[in-house]
Amino acid sequence: MNKKRPLPVSEEIKLAMAEILKGKPFSEVTVTDLVNKADVARASFYRNFSSTADVLDSMIDDLVSEFSHKVVGVITSNDKEAWRSFLFEYIRRVRDSREIFLNAVELNVSEIFSRINGRLLALENSQTYESISEK
Repeated sequence: MNKKRPLPVSEEIKLAMAEILKGKPFSEVTVTDLVNKADVARASFYRNFSSTADVLDSMIDDLVSEFSHKVVGVITSNDKEAWRSFLFEYIRRVRDSREIFLNAVELNVSEIFSRINGRLLALENSQTYESISEK
């Protein structure tokens, strides 16, 4: 477990979660599954996350944060090339992450999309707008 890591422990754990979700319902994923798959100590897991749900939420937060950061830049621009580039990049990312989120065990798909929806709604509700056109 003391191997030199190319990624931070938290990222190793998220990658392990993505792999495990391909073959196991989220409700059955345990901390033991994650530490074994990521080859990290249990203490390392708990230094980074409080639960398996915390790992999944962190993965979804990363996805939503990246998406919202990019979309804000495009929305505030009238640059058609920026829009085109954003859409192609978004489609590429969806294709690349399809294995994690869409090829996961069928039971996980609704769990994942429900959490994504919750994050997007929370992000939307945290924004303040002067007018409907600003929104």
